[in-house]
Amino acid sequence: MTIQGGENSQTETTHYLSKGKKDKGDLRACREVDKSTFGNSLITVITVVFNGNESLEETMQSVISQTYDNVEYIVIDGGSTDGTLDVIKQHEGKIDHWVSEEDRGIYDAMNKGVNLANGEWINFMNSGDVFHDNDVLLNFYKESEKSQNIDFFYSDSIVKEGKKYICNKEKRILIHQAIIYRIAMHEKIGRYVVVKNLTTADYLFFMLSYNYNWQKLNFPISIHDAHGVSSGLHTFLQKNAIDLLFGFNGRIKTILFLSIHPLYNKIKRLFK
Repeated sequence: MTIQGGENSQTETTHYLSKGKKDKGDLRACREVDKSTFGNSLITVITVVFNGNESLEETMQSVISQTYDNVEYIVIDGGSTDGTLDVIKQHEGKIDHWVSEEDRGIYDAMNKGVNLANGEWINFMNSGDVFHDNDVLLNFYKESEKSQNIDFFYSDSIVKEGKKYICNKEKRILIHQAIIYRIAMHEKIGRYVVVKNLTTADYLFFMLSYNYNWQKLNFPISIHDAHGVSSGLHTFLQKNAIDLLFGFNGRIKTILFLSIHPLYNKIKRLFK
């Protein structure tokens, strides 16, 4: 990590009411860090969490245990009430910035993280997901130095149940935990769309970025929870609508997918 805090680490913490309680800590503020001192190799990792008391510890440990030595870590909590804040404060000496406040959902929280980030590269490792191993960011950095023109690096991901999730950009099979991309893409494409009941804003962002430069890594970035916000029929329908909108699928193919999906789900449940 960029910051190695200890028992004597100090953070700026404020408590006030504004539309709900807000709590935050900023290790950068007390160290008077100048953004201009960060090099191009700074990688920002953002963890978004809401009432993730049981899963957050594992995620945070996977981030702060990375062997790469130029990482900025940001944690965005949606105002949890289950003890999540206690977990965050236990590790705040190794978190560059954290905030706990009400938000409008996961993509609003992710945008808050983007707005706080200083790195050239960004990755979202949200609560419940972890890096595949402690050398992921170090190995990523080595690859990124060889490919200066790449905007998005992605990889396969491991589902927590142990299976490999094969990702393929051309087939539009992507997992956001297994993507590390240039934060400058948000200036070109925009932030994640925040709309009620939208569970595919990350997929929409990646489709808007489809024609930029992508490269697949030969090692997995993440181990992810298959039961997150972007799973289920609702998300499947939204993804098909996006594919139709961008011309990846025609009307007939879209109708076919929508027709067979309920049957596919029933068969899949039978073999579980």
